Amino acid sequence: MRCACVKNVRTSKTELDTKNAFLQQLQTLAFEFIEVSKNAIDNLSDIEHQALEKLSKDKTIIITKADKGNAVVIQNKSDYIIKIQQLLQTDGKFKMLKEDETVSRESSLQRTLRRLSNHALISKDVYNEILPCGSRSGIMYGLPKIHKTGTPLRPIISAVGTYNYKLAKYLDKILKPLVPNENYILKDTFDFVNKVSNIAHVENQHMVSFDVESLFTNIPTLETIEIILNRAFKHSEIFHQMNRKTLKNLLIICTQKSHFQFNGNYYDQIDGVAMGSPLGPLFANIFMDEFEQNHMQKLKDLGVKNWMRFVDDVFSVIENKSCSNNILEFMNSQHKNIKFTIEMEKNNKIPFLDTSVTRKETGFTTTIYHKPTFTGVYLNWTSLTARKYKISLIYCLCDRIWRICTNQNDREKEFRKLKHTLAKNEYPEHIIENEIEKFIKNRTTQPPTQEQQENIQQVPTVEQQTADELNNTILLQQLPVPPDKEKQIKYIVLPYHNNKVDAISSKLTKLVNSTFENLELRVAFQTPNEIGKKFPFKDNIKNKHLRSLVVYQVKCETCNQTYIGKCKRILQHRITEHNNAKKDSAIQTHKKLNPTHTIDANSMEIIDKADNNFKLMLKEMLHINKLKPELNTQHAAAYKKANNKDMFITQLNTIIIARKA
Repeated sequence: MRCACVKNVRTSKTELDTKNAFLQQLQTLAFEFIEVSKNAIDNLSDIEHQALEKLSKDKTIIITKADKGNAVVIQNKSDYIIKIQQLLQTDGKFKMLKEDETVSRESSLQRTLRRLSNHALISKDVYNEILPCGSRSGIMYGLPKIHKTGTPLRPIISAVGTYNYKLAKYLDKILKPLVPNENYILKDTFDFVNKVSNIAHVENQHMVSFDVESLFTNIPTLETIEIILNRAFKHSEIFHQMNRKTLKNLLIICTQKSHFQFNGNYYDQIDGVAMGSPLGPLFANIFMDEFEQNHMQKLKDLGVKNWMRFVDDVFSVIENKSCSNNILEFMNSQHKNIKFTIEMEKNNKIPFLDTSVTRKETGFTTTIYHKPTFTGVYLNWTSLTARKYKISLIYCLCDRIWRICTNQNDREKEFRKLKHTLAKNEYPEHIIENEIEKFIKNRTTQPPTQEQQENIQQVPTVEQQTADELNNTILLQQLPVPPDKEKQIKYIVLPYHNNKVDAISSKLTKLVNSTFENLELRVAFQTPNEIGKKFPFKDNIKNKHLRSLVVYQVKCETCNQTYIGKCKRILQHRITEHNNAKKDSAIQTHKKLNPTHTIDANSMEIIDKADNNFKLMLKEMLHINKLKPELNTQHAAAYKKANNKDMFITQLNTIIIARKA
């Protein structure tokens, strides 16, 4: 067990004793967790494992989730590729590139940001926040729309880790205030329910919904950028330290220079914004908000009485049924890129945002609406997941019924449906009855607590909050907090091997929270093995030199001695440095000491990977400790001899508990 602990500070003997006691208890918990993990539960049979393994090896099919509804879709791989390629051939939307431009574009953006920082056009904090390192290309994939004829695909680009991703997130953060939410934009389903319930009904009025066809891919990029710039610089020539030219350049980098790969080829999306880009919803809302500001008066003249929009879906109350065609024709004649479709109410009802809206003499009521793609599949009671998440799922679904159903009869009907659905997901009857009864009793006597509201946000997509399994490594990041500040909330992720992990979680939380008065630790669980991971359908980075956040090994062809290192950047940069005779590296040290030996960094082997630099550092340490590579020791000794100091100086402000070597 190795411990690298809290940042070196001058401490009293009492403080040191407290830290040592804490580390000892933490070490004990770590060993206890490792022992518990050895008895991991597997709730799949051997036959099921064999079937999944056989399916995963079938290269003629692709298995994905559906675009809407919790369904699994099996497609012929050839059909899937043809549909994506047809999308990529859309005129004026995509351009094929000769090669992966990640390295050149990352370097270019680094230079641009460095120049902006040097000229005080962005702050040092912003520079550090958005500087790219170890980027990869975007990855396009498609989710099948099983509710539509021909099962078309919704194109999505996985942008996390791309060279402009952090910049796009920052721009999204500072530009969001440019969209006035008080106009016609809906926050979510609950916001819609509140607003539609307050509409006063007038006889003969009619409900309709409009949908913008493929809004994201049809947004005129440069036009929308000009709208953003006009709003940002309406009252000043400076916006967040940037001038108009600087902001425009950064927006173009994040939209028209966002390359991605599909089926071994690379593309730029030159118009529209990608689903998956942090700027996608912002561009959609700003463009549609401008559309509404420019045309709302005319729409009102044509008969629009109420207008509420959630991204590309619009709910509207119009003067009467006969004016709907004129409204639709007018909207579809305003911009060549934007086309609307319309759905009319039937029998005084219309679906919108997972609700069914009913028009009555006294006003509008809402209830739950399940789309035709609804499968009723939720987190199964027998799944290897903490019990608290399953109970919270019941609460979450009950809360949804309570807030959406404005009529008591509808609530009772939906609660009966929910009981049936949960039973199909193998929830015990007494659990269902007790939790629903408890919810109704609490809701009729008092409003939901803050903790209950937090649970709503946590369920059921626990995986979104968690990281990859830590290979039996527990780590806790402890950042120093001034005593006059509020407690910092920190999360730790543990793989949920069995229900004994719950007890360890409680002990760990109690230990940390009692030791660090300004820290509140919360434990999240992750399922160690998920079936979906057996069926990857996105392109991988095939060129190892373009990967990042990896631990690598280089071997001398003459003596077979090895070097182990880590690289958070694109690996090609590190290879170039290792092979540069003017650079100080382990390979060059070995060549100088052994001129006749052959060692080339281009032949390096990737032996591990991580999703952040901290975990990468841990994994490098573990591999070095296990494999004891000779060239690491050789290089460190040569460095100390030349510089009269150790090569590695511990500067960790993190408590680390790693598994035994």
